Amino acid sequence: MIELKQELESIFEKYKTEYKTVFDDSDGLQSKVNNGENFGRINNEFIDELISKSNAYFDKNPTITKTDVEDNIKELFLNFRSLMLNPFD
Repeated sequence: MIELKQELESIFEKYKTEYKTVFDDSDGLQSKVNNGENFGRINNEFIDELISKSNAYFDKNPTITKTDVEDNIKELFLNFRSLMLNPFD
């Protein structure tokens, strides 16, 4: 389970860095629209990769509970979602 958690954390950091590179910290409505669009796209890719990696791990390790895997995903998802307005916090 530690191996999976490390892989999921690595995925989190990858997408956090990606969002930071496209984040527009200027004022104005257009920057907020752009950030929302970029975040939505990156968030979807992030979730897809988390689920894919978790499913592959779960298939190889059927003794772990699905709840443990889901809890890790939920925690990272919530952490990532908090980055939407400012990924530099």
